[in-house]
Amino acid sequence: LGGSRAVGVEAEATARRGPVRFDASGMLLSLRGGTDGRWERLPERPSALGRVAVATLPARGWTGAFEVLAVGPAISLGPAGEIDLPPSLRVGARIGRRWALPDGTLGVYARVDNVTAAEHLPQAGLPAPGREVRIGLTWSRWSR
Repeated sequence: LGGSRAVGVEAEATARRGPVRFDASGMLLSLRGGTDGRWERLPERPSALGRVAVATLPARGWTGAFEVLAVGPAISLGPAGEIDLPPSLRVGARIGRRWALPDGTLGVYARVDNVTAAEHLPQAGLPAPGREVRIGLTWSRWSR
């Protein structure tokens, strides 16, 4: 490609009510690439992205989060030309517990990404992982 150009609109909103935080963001995009004045859609780049999330992350006690990710349609390139990639909607959730200790905060969590195992194709023939389950341990040391 001789170059690319991106034109779009993006919006983001965040609100807090006590320990609960709400986030929403969205983006509509027109992505083009080309040479010699001939501009075509860029492959593997969606035309829309969106996210809505709610979380409670206190310094100690129970934590939780829930999010929905939406990815708009895109194209991929194949031997016979463009291949349409369908939009996807993925849901994620996390629950955890934090404890305040003398030198910092200890936390444990369980997280599930793509709870419904929805199909997401960022590239033709290469699906993103289905449902992912993670457990973890975090340590945050307090600065002095």
